[in-house]
Amino acid sequence: MDKIAKVLTVDDLKKVTHPAYPYMLPEMSPISEEEAFQHVRNTVDMHVHGAPTGWMPHRPSMLKTSQEASAAGMKALAFKDHYYMTSPIAYVIQEALEPWCAERGLRPVEVYGGVTLNYAVGGLNPSVVKTALKGDFKKHTKVIWMPSIDSDLTRRVANLGPGITILENGRLKNEVKEIVDIVASSDNKVAIETSHLYYEEILALAEECEKKGVDLVVTHANQELTLLTVEEALNLVERKAWIQLAIISMLGTPIAAPGWVVNYHHSIELLKAVGPDRVILVTDAGQTGAKPVEYMKMGIWSLLSRDIGADVVTKITVNNPSKVLGLK
Repeated sequence: MDKIAKVLTVDDLKKVTHPAYPYMLPEMSPISEEEAFQHVRNTVDMHVHGAPTGWMPHRPSMLKTSQEASAAGMKALAFKDHYYMTSPIAYVIQEALEPWCAERGLRPVEVYGGVTLNYAVGGLNPSVVKTALKGDFKKHTKVIWMPSIDSDLTRRVANLGPGITILENGRLKNEVKEIVDIVASSDNKVAIETSHLYYEEILALAEECEKKGVDLVVTHANQELTLLTVEEALNLVERKAWIQLAIISMLGTPIAAPGWVVNYHHSIELLKAVGPDRVILVTDAGQTGAKPVEYMKMGIWSLLSRDIGADVVTKITVNNPSKVLGLK
């Protein structure tokens, strides 16, 4: 069967462009919005964006998102930015949340951050990773992200020329190995995420992380740029990697990236093929027009309505990310 990109077939394309496509889908389970929202309680969203940032205007603010997450009873958030370390932002937000939540009888959401290894922080820079795991930053650093907007994959796809690669002559660069060692030696539980890497890079990183006992999360494995086939996902799971599915990539966004949707059914296929024990659901929201708490609710609602059980939803939104981030 002819493939379009990595997973869509010609038949798939014909089906989704059929004028009667919505009426050809299986009937949904009668899950109410209220029931879906109940499952947002205690969830952990370990991939969230927000303002302030140097890219994409009018994102929802990190503080406002944290307040909304507290009101919804969420357990934790981990904010990612493409340009700077978010751990100090998380520190300040956590401090501000305490009195705000106390006035309203709410439990403050736990707020974390980390650093993405793009050019703005020196690229594959062990020093910035060490800094993120020191002093006041340490408590709020939970994720080290590999290059995203400056990765070789992203830049070449965007016709911007070469970018950062973690391989040299087919092997992990020494600075990447050092970064893995720094994370492995930290007494603070920290995960590494792949961000925007080629599959070959992810595979090599997964082997190194497995060897050093570091949790590796494969970032939005259902987004076009970083899409995994079922076979690729299973190969990575064999190396103890976690497969992250992003709700943004399932549902798209109304403003920032309308139509930015992988075959929704491929996301479900990945979940079922990999199994809930190694999948983490995140929103990747905080894009313009995409508020994280709303997207968590909508994503959970969509899964429940497609007969993904509540026990599976709890595992991929609460148990698994809590384990990876070392949350009690």
